[in-house]
Amino acid sequence: MMWNPYILPDCGHCFCQGCLVDWFSTIQAQHMQANPHHDANRATLAGQLRGIIHSINNIQAFVGPHGHHHVEAMLAQFRVLQPEYTCPSCRKEVVNKPVEDFRLKALAREVAGSMGEINPGKEISRSRGALVYGPFDAFFPAPTMGR
Repeated sequence: MMWNPYILPDCGHCFCQGCLVDWFSTIQAQHMQANPHHDANRATLAGQLRGIIHSINNIQAFVGPHGHHHVEAMLAQFRVLQPEYTCPSCRKEVVNKPVEDFRLKALAREVAGSMGEINPGKEISRSRGALVYGPFDAFFPAPTMGR
């Protein structure tokens, strides 16, 4: 039963929270093994900048035609610093943090209740030594404005 469903905004696929955390953890572990000099602080900054740049709808209008190539070069450098998280189904790159699907969650609980199943409890957020508020904060850090 998908008790805590999350949608990947980049492709629209939906998975349970635990499955996504496991998937992203595996990608992160493989990246760290392949890059033994991995710097978590630089990777966090790279992830934040990638998220900001990807959120700008028309980057070329924002930075001009010559700046667009510079931004693309920066994004290529950021990809080396941070794991490239993908969708477990279509393998499209996931840049944006997964979003909880409350409608599917309510439907799953309704169906489970009619079948006599009981929710096993809230999923636990996993932290890798950092302060984590949500299940995906360790993989998709929020931009820090004003620092």
